[in-house]
Amino acid sequence: MKKPLYLEEFPSFGDFDRACLQQILTQLNAPKPTIVELGSWLGTGSTEILIDHVRQYGGRLHCVDTWQGSSGVERHSEILASYDVFGSFLENVSRFGGAAWVEAHRNNSLEASTEFKDASVDMVFVDADHRYDAVRSDLLIWLPKIRPRGIMCGHDCETRVTPQNRDILLRGCDQDHIEGQAPFPVWHAGVIMAVDEVFQGRTRLWAEKDIELQDGRHGAATLWDICV
Repeated sequence: MKKPLYLEEFPSFGDFDRACLQQILTQLNAPKPTIVELGSWLGTGSTEILIDHVRQYGGRLHCVDTWQGSSGVERHSEILASYDVFGSFLENVSRFGGAAWVEAHRNNSLEASTEFKDASVDMVFVDADHRYDAVRSDLLIWLPKIRPRGIMCGHDCETRVTPQNRDILLRGCDQDHIEGQAPFPVWHAGVIMAVDEVFQGRTRLWAEKDIELQDGRHGAATLWDICV
């Protein structure tokens, strides 16, 4: 029997993350941008923001995902067991007006990367498997694909690596997430460690900034970005 679509709210990309991604996109100096999103899942959150941008500027959004969920993430497994995840992604893309602007690549990061020439992509947004080896691999595979002065950025990088937290992060870097510290109850240790190692602390962390929303709320996002 055909599985139903999952059209409920999936709270993984909050209001401050959305505002942050919109700010990062203002720095993307490309008239018809080619953007790659690694880890699109249900097509909500970052996908919606990226669709808005490519529609506005006549670009193209390439969504890369296996649509099989991340290993060890229980809520992914639960949704996969009961719902058509890829169908839900397509429905959300259509609902956001992105059907003409989005191309889905239903394979893993390495396989998808072979479809792109070096220096052919304006921006890569990384939000797939959060374990250290997977994140590090995504960063190294896709860096050559970005044009000079393009942007690499991603989600779920809540802090920097310090002498005080290094051991905690090392112990948790092979898990999807671990217990965090205020203001973030969850840390994605693999993301934090991989981003720090590949870019040697040169990334901008939006967790270190105060973001004000239009409704007056203040908070921080968990995005990171760097101009490459």
